[in-house]
Parts: sequence; C-alpha cells; structure tokens
Amino acid sequence: MKKAFTLVELITALIIVGILSSIAFYSIKPDYLKNDTNYVFMKLENARYSAIGYDKRVSSLGDLNSAIGCVDFNKLSEIDDKTKSKNYVFNSTLNYTLDILCFDSAGRLYDGSIDNNMTTLDSLIQSNVIININYKDKNSTIKIYPFSGYIEILY
Repeated sequence: MKKAFTLVELITALIIVGILSSIAFYSIKPDYLKNDTNYVFMKLENARYSAIGYDKRVSSLGDLNSAIGCVDFNKLSEIDDKTKSKNYVFNSTLNYTLDILCFDSAGRLYDGSIDNNMTTLDSLIQSNVIININYKDKNSTIKIYPFSGYIEILY
C-alpha cells in the first residue's frame, strides 16, 4: 500500500499547474475602453459634484475664475503638480467638441473656454454634449444633458 506521492508525481503536477496558470495569465487582458470611459466619467462626476453648492459669484467662497467644477480634456492625463506623477495614461482616443466643460452650483453645463470658467449665461450649453471614446474597433459614448448635468455612459 502506497501512502505518499513520489517526487515525479509532485513535479508533474506542478508543471501542469504552471502551464495552466501561464495560459490563464496571458488570456486575461484589461478592458482599456471601459477603464478609460470610467475615468472620464469619474472626472466629470467629480467636477459636477464639486460645483454643486459652490457658487463662484459669492466673493467669500473664492475666486470668480476658479476652475472648481471644470474639466479640461486636454489636461486629463498630464502630470499632477502635487504628486509629480502621471494621473492616468489613456489607451483610447477621446473625441470631444469642447475643450473645457464646467458645471455651476445648480449642476448645469457650461462651455468653460468661452468665458474663462466664469459660468455666465453666455456660455450656458443648450444641447447634449457627446464625448466619444475609441479603442481599436470598439467605442463608447458619454452623454451629458445640459440643464440637469446628468452624465450617462452608452456602450
């Protein structure tokens, strides 16, 4: 009667487990499109929630030209001044019509490049804003409704 495994059996089992784990490791790839879409969505939501309740017109709260509540799409993946490291590396391409989007204290959407982030009525956006994100042959869309500031991801 045999009570233990031989060295050959143990080595054979380890080789089989190693081969299966290496196959599984290389078959699981990150979903760059979903990661990039979620990052842009998070940045937009963060800007919107930062702007709600922060009225730039009240002088005691801060600067009228403050970038609170604004997202500059050209600077999404630049080096952060505080940490001196890259915030995020995009693997996808962003297609957008406005460079700077701002939200006001009511959550409404403004074009920040028109009036230097001041969210005046002249820069109030009247139509839906569409941001397309493409990676290889896949694409996703972020849609922002102008009067409510609601942000929606469409795959």
